[in-house]
Amino acid sequence: MSEENVVRLCAPTLAGIKTGSLFPCPFENRETLLMEIRQYNQVLVPKGLCLLPLRFTDKSALLYLYRPRDLERDLQDRLAAEILQHAGYVCGSSEQCLMTSGRPSISYRSSTLALPSTIQLPSDCL
Repeated sequence: MSEENVVRLCAPTLAGIKTGSLFPCPFENRETLLMEIRQYNQVLVPKGLCLLPLRFTDKSALLYLYRPRDLERDLQDRLAAEILQHAGYVCGSSEQCLMTSGRPSISYRSSTLALPSTIQLPSDCL
């Protein structure tokens, strides 16, 4: 995973303009990608950011770079919470929303992907 791609695909989040960015990340080896994500988080977490893998296919992962404090704030919005709850998310907190047990789906590149029932958040991102 190149830094250039992360910057190019996540510039608004890195600049603090938006809460988070979803982006695809091709990989050859899942364990190597997870190691790279941990290394990125060592740099990102002190800056108020977190990188989280949401979904894996055979050779690609759907990653979410986000600002946990901003996500927590955004989820306090009544309309946002209603929309997410209607879609099957449990949103008492950002952690609950990301780790929801409802298996919501999102549209991604013309196909629907079911998110995993649990997402293990890096402890630094909580």
